[in-house]
Amino acid sequence: MLIFIYNLIFLVLTPIFITRIFFKAIGDSSYLMNLKNRFGVLSTSMEPGLESIWFHSVSLGEVISSSDLVRKLSKDHKVILTTTTGTGFKKANQLFFDNKRVDIAYAPWDFYFFTLLFLNKVQPKAAIFFETEIWPNSIHLCKAMEIPSIVCNGRLSKKSFKKYMKLNIFFKKVFSNLDLVMAQGDEDKNHYHKLGCKNIHVTGSVKFDQGFDLSKLESLSFKKFLEHPYFLAASTHEGEDKIILDSFNLIKKDFPSVRLVVVPRHPERANKIKALFLNMGSKSIYENEEEISADILIVKSLGILPALYADAQLAFVGGSLVNRGGHNIIEPAIAKCPFILGENYFNFKSIVESFISAKATHIVKTPLDIFELFCKTYKNQDDFREGMIRNANTVVEKNIGATMRQLSLIRASY
Repeated sequence: MLIFIYNLIFLVLTPIFITRIFFKAIGDSSYLMNLKNRFGVLSTSMEPGLESIWFHSVSLGEVISSSDLVRKLSKDHKVILTTTTGTGFKKANQLFFDNKRVDIAYAPWDFYFFTLLFLNKVQPKAAIFFETEIWPNSIHLCKAMEIPSIVCNGRLSKKSFKKYMKLNIFFKKVFSNLDLVMAQGDEDKNHYHKLGCKNIHVTGSVKFDQGFDLSKLESLSFKKFLEHPYFLAASTHEGEDKIILDSFNLIKKDFPSVRLVVVPRHPERANKIKALFLNMGSKSIYENEEEISADILIVKSLGILPALYADAQLAFVGGSLVNRGGHNIIEPAIAKCPFILGENYFNFKSIVESFISAKATHIVKTPLDIFELFCKTYKNQDDFREGMIRNANTVVEKNIGATMRQLSLIRASY
């Protein structure tokens, strides 16, 4: 009955989905070209004798983080890798363009008949949802069709947990249908358990196992800009840009040669950031522009953040000065870049706290906080800065191995 009501609500909201299609298609023609995927229609060829797996990674960050796991699964399975966003779709195609055992598609909308059509086509041995994705119809149908539904690298923040608990009559049924949950930490495990999951394992995060191509910096068109020491503001959101610029203005007074590199979480915000900076009296450029007098660079390109981390004097990881829950701090740690963040890190609570307790990062609230920490990393290279890097590296080394742990559990589940 509850799943029927859920589908009824979906039907009522259909006009909103159609409107979203229109606006997404304006900025991303590939989305319209692959629109049939959203209705469960898939153009994929199954290899005779090779079982398939459905693997869902919602967006860009999740596609990158799950890529090693997908690659390992594709050695003995056909993997249908789905995503929800245009950036995730493009990155997945870049990562797996030469792997014939990985097919990329947009995920079907979680409506009963769309999902049923998709599952009948793919006939997966297992359905794997990466990190935070909980789709009621998909999980319900997998249970009915005896397809193991699995959450890997699962994280469930306190904020998300409270939302699910408000509708626990419905969501406890959904979560109880999950066959396997691989949680990143103990707090995540407790949240999944309270929502009705039974088979839960704490495996850590696969993000600690990631390797990055740090050589991309050599081929960047704005390499000359980066010959100066720079402060990197990574994955920023609206509401953080003014704080970042205010802190950079303080830095410039003491260290005139330092530059600022801003990489917004959503590249489409770049024009708005540039206009804000100009209104505040600062000139900025994009990566394809040449302007000797500008000391601020706004990067719109995707996939080069690890390379930027590698050479940054200090990095701020965004989504944490506003109520977005933060972003991946493991990337700068692996790139051996000292990093700081705001106090809103609820999406990565256990991971962030492991770095804080190791004195591998610091929490900032104001432009002055950022300025003072930049001064410490810039003036005390061998002491403060290198100490942060060493401590972060210790945390990373302690947590390596989650990918193989999760792979073993996945293979044992079907």
